[in-house]
Amino acid sequence: MPEMMTSAAEGEKKPYWRQVREEEGWLYPELLRYGYGGTIGAENFNDSGAYIYFGPSHHFWSGLMTPEIVERFKADRNLKMLSVASGPAYIEQFMTHLGVATDQMVLSDINPNSLPKNYTTKTFNMWDKWPDFSKEGPFDLIVIPENYPKLTRESQHFHPEVPTSEENFDEHASQSLNILLDSAFGHLKPGGEIRISGGVVGYTDKKYMKNFKKKYDFSQYVSPEDGHTSHTIIVKRKESKKNV
Repeated sequence: MPEMMTSAAEGEKKPYWRQVREEEGWLYPELLRYGYGGTIGAENFNDSGAYIYFGPSHHFWSGLMTPEIVERFKADRNLKMLSVASGPAYIEQFMTHLGVATDQMVLSDINPNSLPKNYTTKTFNMWDKWPDFSKEGPFDLIVIPENYPKLTRESQHFHPEVPTSEENFDEHASQSLNILLDSAFGHLKPGGEIRISGGVVGYTDKKYMKNFKKKYDFSQYVSPEDGHTSHTIIVKRKESKKNV
């Protein structure tokens, strides 16, 4: 990765995500057609629908990934990351480009044809029972990139107790988020964190999440470079208070 560059016009360092965007262009030329993200035709993955994906720069902008996380993983080869619904895994491949080892990451998706072959991969629907990660985990970091965390029509049968979005959208979205986080926390190390991007911020304050927030801390990503907030939330277990 190039050193932080300075704009002659602005006399300021370019934000990290803009540097990533410049580099991702020659690594993944297809991203240049769409900017932050775009649609890949179904024929590319032998799937039945179009596939939405986002370039690495978007994930650094949103705070799903940060330079500090990358450096931490490079410095400690024992750290492990699980990526859920990875798709083409551009951000994970870019992390490898920056020096994070492939064996530190486990990629997963409902569509195995979308995943790169040189990583450990799992195929599952994140709304169904998660697979056994006893060999690969537990994980220090679980990322769920740009997946609006609510049950789809195709996945509703996994949790019939959740009202449909037509019946009660707020309850549907917040209960879906609760289900997803419960599944993820079952594979997270103590002190680890979950990062989810994709329209979830508004549902962490809903009534249904009240009991969940007694156990977990939610925070919204704020960029240390320019102070912008994004749609990424960071979730950690609350530390138990010890009796003095």
